[in-house]
Amino acid sequence: MEPKIIINNKKPQNFEEKYYSLVNKISSLNNRVSYLEKENMDLKTRLSILEKFLKPKIDDQIKLKEKILSDIIIDIKELDVINKRLLRQNKRTVYTLIYKATRDGDKADNFHAMCDSYNNTIVLIKTTKGRKFGGFTHEKWEGEDVNKIDNRAFLFSIDKQKTYDVYKNDEAIGCYKLNGPDFCGWQIVIHDNFLSNKQCYTGEKDINFKTEEDYELNGGEKYFGIEELEVFQIKWE
Repeated sequence: MEPKIIINNKKPQNFEEKYYSLVNKISSLNNRVSYLEKENMDLKTRLSILEKFLKPKIDDQIKLKEKILSDIIIDIKELDVINKRLLRQNKRTVYTLIYKATRDGDKADNFHAMCDSYNNTIVLIKTTKGRKFGGFTHEKWEGEDVNKIDNRAFLFSIDKQKTYDVYKNDEAIGCYKLNGPDFCGWQIVIHDNFLSNKQCYTGEKDINFKTEEDYELNGGEKYFGIEELEVFQIKWE
């Protein structure tokens, strides 16, 4: 059998054509590399700007979570108003979450079962309108429908970054089995079924505590609904 003869009609490139073809390919690749390098520089610049903007916020969030595990306090600066009042020389203020309404139940029984045995507690409230306020007491929440004097108690507004002292030797907290944490002078009254009860309320100015305006803690409104209520025990280490 005779071997088949394959005829390639394609004209072979001469050396010069091959050379220029290769040069064009290299040039194209160089242009592509230059473009990618520029893109890389642009991305690095954007990343640097983004990191410069976000890093302080991330650092603050890390510090916040190390300080307090709260769904109410979302910015470490919000905590300044409380920290300044609780500051003790050469001591670190430690916040330990002992009660959370959305987690532990929003009935007065739930609150008292988890909080009555603790002194030095902070009550944090976030209303359904987003207002944030609360109070501190050295006294325990246990008791059968009694009010207690506590000269170290104070109220605070996270929104206004203000605190309000109790009048000396005046009643500061109310320990009522059918209510949650109450601060006297009707400054903070928390009725049973905290999260569904829209009749929790704040009080008029300058009763038991040194508030300056009526219903000051709640932005001038008497009644409020609760989105979250948290209680922390405070220790100094």
